[in-house]
Amino acid sequence: RAPREGSRSQDVAFIEETMKKVGTFAASGDAEMKLPSANKFLALILRQKINEQFPRLVVEKRPSAGNPHWEDRWVVNLSEDQRKAREEGARRRILSHIGFRRMWTMLREHRRPAIFHNGFFDLLFMCAAFEGPLPHRLETFKAAVAAQFPNLFDTKILAESAELSGLLGKGVRSSLPELSTAVAARLRHSEVQPAAVPDAAAGAPEGGEAEAASEVSFSLAEGF
Repeated sequence: RAPREGSRSQDVAFIEETMKKVGTFAASGDAEMKLPSANKFLALILRQKINEQFPRLVVEKRPSAGNPHWEDRWVVNLSEDQRKAREEGARRRILSHIGFRRMWTMLREHRRPAIFHNGFFDLLFMCAAFEGPLPHRLETFKAAVAAQFPNLFDTKILAESAELSGLLGKGVRSSLPELSTAVAARLRHSEVQPAAVPDAAAGAPEGGEAEAASEVSFSLAEGF
């Protein structure tokens, strides 16, 4: 940002007088000094001049003791350790706000599987938020997603597929609560009676349920 300068004589005088006080404060070695109240334009000029002339000083805002709707500006003289601790705190705050973007980027770069349940609109929202404006054609969107997430699965689509529909029990719908309950019951049943799980040797369709699920999953990933 280009440095700003005051033009009115009273503004120029205010900036010069305040900078003299800041210079005296910097030479004294004191910990902090409250800056005179100023409008946002003059405050910006002061911040820029302090950063330029006294790079070891930091300007920060604090709630005013007399008016909770106003913030006072302070100049703080930090030691090297204090500066590093403050920079690390700022870094952590920034990372806390971009945490899911980091996860999204890692999933995309490492081409890890992504699993949704009825997640088409969720995917639209996240692509718009993290990748940019959505294309106008569905085919273009599908091709872009498939290129970045080659292993993308939607459990609702899997549950409604011809190969897997009804395998979790008669009347089980594809809503997430019903699927979760049915899968948990199936897993408990498998743990108690592992031999009851059908396989090719027991007369299940060729390849068994696991293979059918795999085939549906990969066909979805390729087609999405």
